[in-house]
Amino acid sequence: RCLFFFGPMKLLHLLLVLGALGALAWVPSGRAANYKLQSSEHYKGVAYSAFLMEGPEPEGHHEALKPESIEKDMGILEQHNIKWVRTYATDLNGDKIAVIAKDHGIDTFIGTWVNAGPDGVKFWYEEMDRVDAIFNQDSRLAPIIILGNELVYSKKQPVDVIMKMVQHAHDKGYYVAMADIPPSYLDPEAAKLWEMADILLVHSHPFFSHIRNTENVRIPGTRLMPDAAGADDVLQATGKIAETFPDKIVIVGESGYPTADDSKVDDPNHCRWCNNENQKHFLETMLWLADQRKFGVFAFEAFDERWKGEVGEEAGSGPHWGFFDVDRAPKPSAEILAKWATAVAEGKEFPAPAQSCDFILAQSECLAKSSVDQNGLKEALHWACTGGLVDCGELDANPLLSQCPLEAKTSWAMTKYHQSYARAPGTCDFDGKGMLAASQAEKVSLYSKAMIGDVNTPDEAKPTAARAKAHWIVAFNIAVFMVAGVVEMKTGVIHGFLRKSEYESLDV
Repeated sequence: RCLFFFGPMKLLHLLLVLGALGALAWVPSGRAANYKLQSSEHYKGVAYSAFLMEGPEPEGHHEALKPESIEKDMGILEQHNIKWVRTYATDLNGDKIAVIAKDHGIDTFIGTWVNAGPDGVKFWYEEMDRVDAIFNQDSRLAPIIILGNELVYSKKQPVDVIMKMVQHAHDKGYYVAMADIPPSYLDPEAAKLWEMADILLVHSHPFFSHIRNTENVRIPGTRLMPDAAGADDVLQATGKIAETFPDKIVIVGESGYPTADDSKVDDPNHCRWCNNENQKHFLETMLWLADQRKFGVFAFEAFDERWKGEVGEEAGSGPHWGFFDVDRAPKPSAEILAKWATAVAEGKEFPAPAQSCDFILAQSECLAKSSVDQNGLKEALHWACTGGLVDCGELDANPLLSQCPLEAKTSWAMTKYHQSYARAPGTCDFDGKGMLAASQAEKVSLYSKAMIGDVNTPDEAKPTAARAKAHWIVAFNIAVFMVAGVVEMKTGVIHGFLRKSEYESLDV
């Protein structure tokens, strides 16, 4: 009857369609059939990499941790109540981590590394052989692998090749997690890949997010602060991915803030916010917001790694992202990590952090003068928030910022405005209502000289003409973005939801 109703060609077409759908809708088999994935908030832990000095490349120059060192690390994490870790590769003793971790009551998202080119594909299949060996050794492990690291962003392999890898891992009976930055998950060319995956790990770091000027050029030295707004940026990005893929498990796969920057202090990109207390504040705030929005988190990262000193734009701060230093001494953030993990283990709510008001004032570069009355503060806040470059929505929407006094809110917005105009002279004046923080005054000329190209900078000393010019610039930019948005919607391209932030390296 079916054949008569559809006809031979229609039936063939239907079978092809069903076959295609079946390729995307994987039914767990093998090891995965005996393990049921949980919701996002079930997966809370830290990122862990087993390298000390020079890392995995060049060949023969790494300093991989020995099994006894991994044993010690897992003991430290167990003492802090950590129940999950995510790793990055299985070579160079990486295949020892999952079993040792399990002995300490810690489960693992097992990372598998992917390099570029045909040799990179070959290496990954060797990684999968090691994964099989790990599970043959210990059947207690969760059958979850992470396929590569930021593969779509890095373009190490074509999407169709990565999809074949996902299928291979599924055929072997493993759930597959992909790990990438937010814009990659909105790339329409990779949509089928994300549909194949079981878990999406979102990498989002305020450290790599910058303010842009009126010409949409990144401004040196304007990394997002590790405050409640920076933490909320991470969760908004993750929430956008969860909205886009409602049937997927979406987890904050990496988020953190370094505690030091070894670059020269007079370097415009030197991280002035990289210290122990700021990492602690960011971690506490980000973890609380994630809990409130029911997202799992792999906080980045467990231990410092000295080999990262020459890695890209994070060079000066690369060795300092850990919650424990390279000698395994705890930093202040380790205390927050333990409180969070203990609350998770005991099924209790992680307590809300102190409001960020004092933190905002301590970190602001442009401060509202104490002599300014409430009306004056409101005028300055209004101008900073309507100049076109500062998103002040956080001040009302974020529960950790909304209750701050007007002075703190105004200083926060004035600082963002000042940074948006490359810290040019006059951009912290606000008709006499603002002043530079003492620590920042010496750096204004340095940052201004470091600015890439010209910047349309309003001069608060001559507010009328300059502000009119600025508003025309903003209006023009808004018109351009609206037209571009319509074009992108017509062509099905989703782009730019991260509110003038997220990853400098996307300007390619």
